Amino acid sequence: MRERENFLLLSYEDLKKDTKSTVEKICDFLGKKLEPDELDMVLKYSSFQVMKENKMSNYSLITGDIASNDLVLLRKGEEIF
Repeated sequence: MRERENFLLLSYEDLKKDTKSTVEKICDFLGKKLEPDELDMVLKYSSFQVMKENKMSNYSLITGDIASNDLVLLRKGEEIF
C-alpha cells in the first residue's frame, strides 16, 4: 500500500518525535497549506492537556445511561511535542 498515491503511512514514533513536520506531511498529502498561525493552532488544540479539558473530546458530555459517570478516557498522558 505504501506505493499507492492515495495512501499515507505515519508512525506514532514520527508523530512523537516531530509533531509539526508530521502535521505538515498530512497537510501536503491532503493538498492543503496551513498558515503558520493555523499550524500553531493545530498543535495547540491537539495537545493532550487541551483535549483533556475539552468536553467535546473527553466524553464528559455522555450521559450516565450510556456510560458510567466515572468513565474517564483521558486520565493521564504525555505531551508529544
